[in-house]
Amino acid sequence: MFPSIIAIESHFLSCCSGLEVLDMSPFSNVTTIGNKFLFNCSSLEALDMSSFSNVTTIGDAFLYVCISLKALDMSSFSNVTTIGNEFLFGCRRLEALDLSPFSNVTTIGNAFLLGCISLETLDMSSFSNVTTIGDYFL
Repeated sequence: MFPSIIAIESHFLSCCSGLEVLDMSPFSNVTTIGNKFLFNCSSLEALDMSSFSNVTTIGDAFLYVCISLKALDMSSFSNVTTIGNEFLFGCRRLEALDLSPFSNVTTIGNAFLLGCISLETLDMSSFSNVTTIGDYFL
């Protein structure tokens, strides 16, 4: 539906407090996710981003304070090299996260998963290329 869009800039659907489910499949050619992607979407419960196989960069405050988020599919994020600050910051209902597809990540910003107080299972087994981790990691 949006094959020509390769970048999602800052504040994409920020503060959409009534948004519960979002289908991102039309944005399959995106390579860059800007800052504050779905920032403070407090009712968002599930997000399937499995069509995002071209993403290389995730900006700051990705899904920041999406306090109702329980399910997140990022299974195709194998090309990501950079994760910005406050990645999933304050996603307090998220219980499991599989980041094993993130095999090319070299840089992780500050406050990575900070405030994810319900997180019980986290797979970062493929983070072997990481050279820089910011402050307040986990």
